[in-house]
Amino acid sequence: MAWQDLIKLQIDSNRQLNLVSSRHENGFHFAGTTQELIKRIVNNLFSSEEEEELLLYTTQVTLSTLYQINQYYQFDQQAEKQLKSIYKQLLLDIKIESDGEPDFDNLAKTHYLRLQKWLIAQHPETLTYYPTTQPVIENTVVCAEYSALTQLNTLGISITNLQEPILDVGCGKEHNLVNYLQKKGYNVYGIDRDIVSSENLVRSSWMDYKFQPDHWGTIISHLGFTNHFIHHHLKAGSDHLLYAKKYIEIIQSLKIRGRFYYTPDLPFIEFYLDPYQYSIKKKQVHQTHFYSASIERLK
Repeated sequence: MAWQDLIKLQIDSNRQLNLVSSRHENGFHFAGTTQELIKRIVNNLFSSEEEEELLLYTTQVTLSTLYQINQYYQFDQQAEKQLKSIYKQLLLDIKIESDGEPDFDNLAKTHYLRLQKWLIAQHPETLTYYPTTQPVIENTVVCAEYSALTQLNTLGISITNLQEPILDVGCGKEHNLVNYLQKKGYNVYGIDRDIVSSENLVRSSWMDYKFQPDHWGTIISHLGFTNHFIHHHLKAGSDHLLYAKKYIEIIQSLKIRGRFYYTPDLPFIEFYLDPYQYSIKKKQVHQTHFYSASIERLK
C-alpha cells in the first residue's frame, strides 16, 4: 500500500477523537497501517527527498482535516511550518529507535502531546469548542461546497456581465464555480487553502494571498471570506482588524467598474465606504434573512 494511503488511514482512525481531551482511555494511537509505515522508516526505505515529500503531505492532510472539523480555524504560514516541524521531530524520534523495535505507544503519546500543544497555542478557543472532558468531537463547523449555479443565483450574478479576469476567493476543494466559468470560456482563477495549485488555482489562504491593485475585473466569494469576517467581528479577542484591512485590499484590487460579489453582506464595514468610489447593491437571499452584496469600484 502506498504511504499516502497509510497516512490517510491513520488520520481516519482518529478523526472523531478530540485532540485536546484528557479523557481518552487509550489515548490517540498509531493504527496498524501506521506502524507498518514506521517500520519502513526504521528500515531506511525512504530517500531524503521522499521524507520531505512525506512531511509536506502529512502536514497538508492534517490541516485539511482540521478545516473539515472547524472551518473557522485559520493557520498561517508560520503555523504550518511549526506543524511540519512536529512531524519532522516524529521522524527523528522514529529513527532514534532504528536499532530496536519501535515503542509505538510512547511515540504516539509524545507526538500527540506536541500536536495538542500546537493546536491550543494557535487556537486557545479550542478548549471552549471541544472541552478536555469531551473525548470525542460532537460538534463540527463544516463548510459545504455548492454548485456553480447555486452560487451564481445566490449572489445575483449574470455571467454575461462578468468582467475579466475573475477570481473566486475560497473556491473550495472541488472549485465548482471556477470549473463552470472556465468551460464558458472565461479567464478565471481560484484560491483556497485546501486545494492543489495548478495553472489557474493557487493554494493559499485569503489572508496570505496578495491582492494586486487595479487587477481584477470580478471577485467572487460565496459563504467564504465575509462569512469568516463576521465570525471574527463577533468573536471576542479576534483579529477582526486584519479582516477589515484585507477587505479594503480586496476592493482596491478591482479594476474601474470591477465588482466584488459576496454573501453574507457586511453592513458594519460597508457603511464606511466612500460612495464616490464604491457603489453598493444588496439582494436578499431567497427564504432567508441574509443578504448578498456587490461592490462596484467607480473610480
